[in-house]
Amino acid sequence: MGDREAADPNGPARCARAVAASSPDDALAFVAFAETADGDGWGIVIQATRGEFTEQDRRLGMDTYSVSNEHGASVYGGVRACAVDGDVLRLALTRDAAEQLGVEQDVEIQLPAGAGAAARLRAELAVVLTRSRAEEIPQLDLPPLHPPISGTL
Repeated sequence: MGDREAADPNGPARCARAVAASSPDDALAFVAFAETADGDGWGIVIQATRGEFTEQDRRLGMDTYSVSNEHGASVYGGVRACAVDGDVLRLALTRDAAEQLGVEQDVEIQLPAGAGAAARLRAELAVVLTRSRAEEIPQLDLPPLHPPISGTL
């Protein structure tokens, strides 16, 4: 594939130079991806509470994770699928979510070297995207870092 940095910022290929994930002790679970460490350029944050959703959350459709961009646009739910393959994160968004966030439905993020293998990133993606009502939980492809050893020794 060509130079990802020259890609259209609204297109599917993005190169993240900064990646952050919450720790299991944080009240808010999140993963964040940004073009630069100083916050310039594009950014995507996916977050959800680790606490219980309230009746008001349910009434307002906020009983799920949210996805936000660098402009502050946010949607609740909207991720159909999420996969990490090596150092590439792939998000498949609903049409509505993509339109509200100003991105394509299929977003590909080239992660910094080694970030895709980070156990915390994979764990927090799984936590964030499953803190939701059932119809908003996306298909997840976050294989374990090392396949289990089978057989006997």
